[in-house]
This record gives sequence, C-alpha cells and structure tokens, in this order.
Amino acid sequence: MIDPLALLAEGGSVIGDHPPLLQALKRDYADRQIAAGRRTWPSPQILIWQVWLQDNWRVASAHASDPPLLLNRLAEHAVWQQIIRTHPQSRAEQPLWNLAATAERARQAWQTACLWQVDWKAPGSVDARLFRAWAEQFLDSLKAENRLETARLADYLANHRDGWRPEAPLLWYAPDPPAPQARALLDKLADDGVPVHIQAPDEAADARTEPQARTYETTDEQWLAAAQWAREQLTEKPDQRLAILYPASPPPEL
Repeated sequence: MIDPLALLAEGGSVIGDHPPLLQALKRDYADRQIAAGRRTWPSPQILIWQVWLQDNWRVASAHASDPPLLLNRLAEHAVWQQIIRTHPQSRAEQPLWNLAATAERARQAWQTACLWQVDWKAPGSVDARLFRAWAEQFLDSLKAENRLETARLADYLANHRDGWRPEAPLLWYAPDPPAPQARALLDKLADDGVPVHIQAPDEAADARTEPQARTYETTDEQWLAAAQWAREQLTEKPDQRLAILYPASPPPEL
C-alpha cells in the first residue's frame, strides 16, 4: 500500500480523474506540512489526469521537431461543426438538427471512444455509420493540418515518450482504475522503468470526498466561499460544468 503523502514528499506525482479526492489529498498534504512546523513548502504534484497530460505535452512538444498544434475545446468543436455541416451524408438531415449541439455530442462521443478504445469503425446502426464518416473526415482534417485534439493526447504521449518521460514515482489515485487509454500510457511508462502505481483510496480518504455541510455568519461569506470553491474546481478541470444553487435571493455583487 503506497502512502500518497510520502510519495509526494519524495518528489513523486499523484494523478487521477476524481477532483474531490485530489482536493482532499491536497488538504491532507498541507496539514502534514503544518504539523511538521513548516510555514512554506513547494506545491505538491497532485494533478487531474487531463492537466497532467497537458503539462507533459508542453515538455514533449518542446523537444519535438514538428509537433502538432494541440486544439482546445472550442477549436475542436468548430472542426466537428464544419464537418457535420458540409459532409455529403449529413446535408440532407441538417434542417432537422441543432448543428452546434450535434457537433458537441460528436466531440464528446469521440472523446469517449478514444478513452475506452472503442472500435468506432465496427458496423452498426445508421447513426453509427454516420458518426464513423464524420470521425474519418475529422482525423483526415487534423492530419492534413498537423493538428491534434485532446481526445488522443494520451496516445500521442505514449508514442513520443523520449522527450518527456518522468523519472519520479507516479501514482494513479482514484476510486476506479484508469480507463484503457490511460492504462496503456501508464503501462508504457512502467515498461520504460518509471515507478508507476495504481491505487484506490482507503475508506477514510474516500469518506472525505462526501458532501459536506458548512455554515457561514453572513450571506457575503457564503458566496465568497462558493466562488472560491468554483475557482478551485475550474482550475483543476477547466472543461467541467458547475452549478451553484441558491434557495431565494440572488448572489451579491462580489
């Protein structure tokens, strides 16, 4: 059983796809530093999977001779929307669709297919065949312009490890094991000699990610705390959607 806090103290990295658990680990790390009498300390390498990928992408691309351009979410959406709008197999149906929503659904479906290494070329329904036609054009378009979408970022890093391979221990720390795409990258790093560990949290750590009730003396303090929480969540995972619900009065101007 790996102690995540000890691994971090030795310069290792903890990654995962469960933001509340990683936030709890950051608090535990800070508490341990305070208990040791430290007033300042280096930020621990506790990162959401996608953020960790993008950090290593920057290192890898700096060492590559002709790295592809990594698209952000809006750019990916624009490519999908253009393909759906102009593809011969979808033109006849376009009046029935919300084009922007369809493009976003296609982008998300492509991310899921890559993450779980789904055989998206397999025979299927009419919708599946249409998606396959879009995906093939999507890949052709990106290849022609030397671009890369985030859905295949892990695959790219797995095949270009010389420029970025980490040396410090790496711990996947999440309630569930990594998806096949992430596991493939971690396995290749382990084959290269990188100390890679995969571990679920114990029950005590998992309990700290459960919903918590907090009270504040004033409404302003309540909304400031909510805004700080939202900022932390979006820093960890920029693409996620958040909601802050209030029972009666709207939030004050902060």
